[in-house]
Amino acid sequence: MSTRAEVPRQGGGIMERLASLQKHGDEDWKKRIQKQKESPELLISRSVSESEKKRDMSPVQMRRHQGSAAPAARPVSLMDRLSKLNQAQNQWQKKVEDKDNKKFTVEGKMEREKFVKSVISGEKTSTPDPAPRTPDPESTPSGAGRPKGTDRVKRTPKMVSFQGSNTPVRTRPVSLFVHSDSVNSEASAGGVRRSNSLRRLESSPTQSPTSSSTPTSQQQRFPDVMEEELDCDLERQSTYKPALNTRKTVQPPRRTRGSRNPVKRLMARQDLVTREDDLRHTEDKDKIKSDRSNAHSHLAAEALAGLASTEDFTTVQLRKEKLVINQSMQPYRSKMLIQVKGRRFCQCRLVEPVVSSINSGDSYVLLTPTELFNWQGKFSNVIERARSAEVALTILQKKELGCKTVARVQTIDEEKLISCSRENKRFWSALCPQEADPQPRPAGPPHEDEEYEQSIVEASCVYEVNMSTDELVPIADSWGLPPKYSLLDPQKVLVFDFGSEVYAYSGKNANFEERKIGARLAQEKWSAGWDYTGCNLNPVFGIRKDMKAASRPDWTVVGRINSNMETILFREKFTDWPDKSRVIGKAANGKEKEEFDVNSPPAWAWADLTGWSGDSIRSLERLQPDLQLEGSHLGRGREFYDTEERRQYIVETLGVKCWHVEENTSKPLPDTFSGQFHHQDTYVIRWKYKVALTGRNLKGGASKYSAVGRDRCAYFFWQGEDSKMSLQGASALQTVELDSEKGPQLRVPEGSEHAAFLSLFNGNMIVYRGRRGDTNFKECRLFLLCGQEKTETYLKELECSWRNLRSHGVFILIKRGKMLLWIGGNAASHQIEMGEEAGRRLSTRIPKEMGLGETATLTTVKAGGETSEFLAAVGGTREEINQIFGCDVRLSKTPRLFHMSSVLGSFQVDEVLPDQVNLDVVNHLVFKQEELYSAEQPGLFMFDCVDTIWLWQGWIEPDSDVPSEGTGSGTNTGSGLVRWHAERRAAMSSMLDYRKEVAREEGRKGVALKLVWAGHEPQQFVNMFPQWKLNEDVQFYNREWVESRSVEMVYDDLSRTEYSWAELQERPLPPGLDPARIEQYLSNKTFQEKFGMSKDDFKSCPRWKQIEMKKETGLF
Repeated sequence: MSTRAEVPRQGGGIMERLASLQKHGDEDWKKRIQKQKESPELLISRSVSESEKKRDMSPVQMRRHQGSAAPAARPVSLMDRLSKLNQAQNQWQKKVEDKDNKKFTVEGKMEREKFVKSVISGEKTSTPDPAPRTPDPESTPSGAGRPKGTDRVKRTPKMVSFQGSNTPVRTRPVSLFVHSDSVNSEASAGGVRRSNSLRRLESSPTQSPTSSSTPTSQQQRFPDVMEEELDCDLERQSTYKPALNTRKTVQPPRRTRGSRNPVKRLMARQDLVTREDDLRHTEDKDKIKSDRSNAHSHLAAEALAGLASTEDFTTVQLRKEKLVINQSMQPYRSKMLIQVKGRRFCQCRLVEPVVSSINSGDSYVLLTPTELFNWQGKFSNVIERARSAEVALTILQKKELGCKTVARVQTIDEEKLISCSRENKRFWSALCPQEADPQPRPAGPPHEDEEYEQSIVEASCVYEVNMSTDELVPIADSWGLPPKYSLLDPQKVLVFDFGSEVYAYSGKNANFEERKIGARLAQEKWSAGWDYTGCNLNPVFGIRKDMKAASRPDWTVVGRINSNMETILFREKFTDWPDKSRVIGKAANGKEKEEFDVNSPPAWAWADLTGWSGDSIRSLERLQPDLQLEGSHLGRGREFYDTEERRQYIVETLGVKCWHVEENTSKPLPDTFSGQFHHQDTYVIRWKYKVALTGRNLKGGASKYSAVGRDRCAYFFWQGEDSKMSLQGASALQTVELDSEKGPQLRVPEGSEHAAFLSLFNGNMIVYRGRRGDTNFKECRLFLLCGQEKTETYLKELECSWRNLRSHGVFILIKRGKMLLWIGGNAASHQIEMGEEAGRRLSTRIPKEMGLGETATLTTVKAGGETSEFLAAVGGTREEINQIFGCDVRLSKTPRLFHMSSVLGSFQVDEVLPDQVNLDVVNHLVFKQEELYSAEQPGLFMFDCVDTIWLWQGWIEPDSDVPSEGTGSGTNTGSGLVRWHAERRAAMSSMLDYRKEVAREEGRKGVALKLVWAGHEPQQFVNMFPQWKLNEDVQFYNREWVESRSVEMVYDDLSRTEYSWAELQERPLPPGLDPARIEQYLSNKTFQEKFGMSKDDFKSCPRWKQIEMKKETGLF
């Protein structure tokens, strides 16, 4: 290093000295730098590796220590020191060896493969050329070998409209040419018509017609010729008469003298044509006239000619019917090879199913009608492997792309050919059965995938169908870009051109004529070939090859895609398809997923559930039962009036046939069968009916014009409540075998019969206990009257016990020779009438299935006036009966049952509406116990019984790993219990608001709100159901949960927002408290004492620090 230059001391002020110091610090450093000169002998003797160079380099050059005798010169300026320090800080990077992360990538795997091959072959690996390798334009996309620093230019196809075959001819300007009809059009078919001004210039005597002229001379010769004067319409043949410079003499036709013979003159005429068919037809007519006296003389002449003709139909070939274009455009082929290639947005493209399409750098899916393969290349990346496996699995599960009979996916990994050699042979035999030893092509360069993704997406074309002009109009916003799901408008028809795939997409609300036009234009677009001269590659082949062609290969696909029926190959072209299987940063609704912040606590969807308003619950729509079969509204099986379409459906029953189903067969029941079912059996019922469709006149009455439809048929298979599973399965199988008419089939569980099903038996249906054929009859049998109309009345047998009596029902007690009609104190009037009619009908003719004789004497018994005979039959006293009915009141409205749940993430309320309900009258005992106990538990049901609103709460089954002591209600911790209490709180909030709404709108004042737990239902709640069975297991599960039935008190406990420190230390935690946010339930003062900060400061801390502080304070 050179010695520091001496700074002469000069006088002056401080500003001058600072200026001098700054000058020496900024400029004198250039004089002190010495250029290092390498010795040529050292370079020749040995070559130093890069690592040795880095190791030998000295980042800082130390100054020699000078003796104390000589005064030490001041080293360098301040700026020089700073520059050397900055340089020394970066010198450590030169000593660090190169990173080895490339060893674990596809590029490193390819380099390692080359090294292994070179070692095996014994050849030395050549040093890579530092110059960039020029890629082959025929095998790689354009720009694949471009340096990384250069900007990429987007190259898309030319955006032009595609005109269909029915595109109307556009109006053209009036031509100024002279046309002549006498000139032969064939002689001037290829000529270009020119104007008279151009013709006059050409006829100038100064220019010879045979001489050639340059463009410059022609521009000078025709200065006045405008562009509009040239009509270059090559589509229409030119018929102009050219102006000749030389005169041509035309000789007139030579006149020949005609013959005087009239026969010869007639034969010489050219305007008369004599056909042999006319002569033959004339001869046939003469022959037919001569045969008038035969046996066929009464037939017409044409019929006789047909009988007389002889045709040989053995040589006739029937013309194959032309398929409609929509039916033939299937979006798949019998053999398809799908290439999966890319890194970020993996591309699934259809390629030619040949050996040359396979390379070791990508993954492929091969489809045949019977087999499905997933071939994974040796150098394919992880994304390609996972995407190809997912595409193959989707095709198998959903039976897409014509793979209806494929049983499994055969996966072939090129790296593990030993373990899948059999599948590998099947793959190559299915792809190319003629090849002897097929081998895949080697993989391309590692950076090829990214360039391929961009280039092939830029070649995508999207068109919109224009019906008026019969053409495809390009969509500029989606041209050369990956399509988005929002582009699929339900009202439009779009055409997608992906090179090897052309699709005509039809929205679900698109016009039918527009769909046909779109399918035809897509077919014409596919047949017209392609023009990708402005693109980086040809998307048909995936490389830069044949950039322009007049037709597409047969292996490419042109097909119709309907809304909600898209194939996996079509869906993979979209970046935001609303599918949960898409994992690359997309949510199910097509929106970007929010990034998860580890510093914020998790927010559960059920932590802050809010209930429904009372108006929303009360205004839930309630409709009369309507059975819909084969597109017709049957209502309750008699008639139905559609208010929207103002149509009246009149149903006429033609016949009812029943079969009793056994284990292996079914026995037909006699025609006199009137609906005598047993709850341990299953039956098949065939209903033949006819629907007449009519309307209403202007006055509102039924119209006299009606349309009577065809005879229809429907099958019901009725399954008893206690029937075996084998019998239930047998009833379904027997229904399929008996259904020769191929009509609709409906399952009818006992207790859930539709009103239309009940009307088939005209009020004679009875459901007995036991099974058909039992002879062990009891002395007394108790039946409950069900149904809300006379034609739907049926009797359901219950256990003959006083506990099954209901004050809102009507019962029939039958003994041998006697029949007692018991009427509850709160029974509806229409049910009393139906009970009296059913009793009179049964007393005259008791069914033999009842086993209590043929006739009986009918006696009516009202509640409170039971005779000793009735009490002895039911096994109870009058006091016991009055005790269970002590809290019942008469209902003025039909009770309503609501199911509340948050399974879908938000709190939802749905009304349970039975199929037998009649909204015109007050319905009693229409809900079953199974509707509560068969729901997903723990369940919540709000039961509006006019004067009392109940909240029925289900149960939580205990865990098998938890000891039974003290855990009857299941685990007391965890998110499940927190969610359960959040649902309870939301349900109680809805109940409170619902009570306010009914009090304001319906005038119901003083309605009580009560809680009830499963297994601990009070008698007042049980009396609202036709039958109730105590479940002892459920009673045991909820034995610890039974508490006060006051909704207000429990709701206040679950809605608390502040707890003391002692309450938060208890285990289990208080109900309704969220353990994930337990610190938020402390008061501000207590929080400051325990954490030493406010709640706002605590929220601003990182998540890990919050957890540590909660652990230290004992709240975690």
